[in-house]
Amino acid sequence: MSVRMSFQIALLIAMTVGCGCVRRPKGVLSDKEMAPVVADMELAEAYLQTQASGIPRGEMKEALMESVLDRHGISRETFDSTMSWYGHNIDAYYKLDNRVNNEIGKRRRQISKRSKSKGPERVSTADLWPYRRMVMLSEQSGGDMMRFDLPGVELERGVSIRWRMRLRNLADARMMLGVEYKDGSTSFLSRSLTGQKSVDVTLQTDTTRHVNRVFGHFALNRRNDMPLWLDSISLELMPLDSLLYQGINMQRRIER
Repeated sequence: MSVRMSFQIALLIAMTVGCGCVRRPKGVLSDKEMAPVVADMELAEAYLQTQASGIPRGEMKEALMESVLDRHGISRETFDSTMSWYGHNIDAYYKLDNRVNNEIGKRRRQISKRSKSKGPERVSTADLWPYRRMVMLSEQSGGDMMRFDLPGVELERGVSIRWRMRLRNLADARMMLGVEYKDGSTSFLSRSLTGQKSVDVTLQTDTTRHVNRVFGHFALNRRNDMPLWLDSISLELMPLDSLLYQGINMQRRIER
């Protein structure tokens, strides 16, 4: 057999093997079909992490999964078969993962574009902070903590609340932002602050519940960090962004 003939046979085998790596059997969905499904699954999982419902977590997770599959018109058997195929074709799964990230990025851009439009879905940014924009924490001012409580606040379901301020000096502190819903349950987010002068905490409210109270506190962990000036304090309402559920794993909800 000539060298040229051997090379051609080797090339043919390589092409056959290469094609086999990406061939999908019948019943396995394409990347294009799977990307929006997996994106919704990830958002549902992130949302689940924020809930403290009386429903067992396994049951809630199963219900969310079935809801996503029904929305896309995909059977559980087809979804499981496709994910099993990806488990045996890791390179293909990496490509799917990139496509899912692109899908989520596209949705974020669409939400951002919609929030800037003048249509009926637009939610205007508003500042709820009713107090002075500058506060001093010191022995003379009364302590190492600043608290606020805004009862009777009527907010649209699903809005985000962003609490921001600047510190004149570096300090070791903690910050908590929470809401109480009309059904008596609460959602809150706490964060430790070390080595930063600009602090920013955003709480995503539940899309199925009505808020009637907003509360929070900023507290120093070390009294020797006083005196400390806080300025440019704001408490803004932001438009609904369902994609924010990806980044709120530290947020928790407590039932009545």
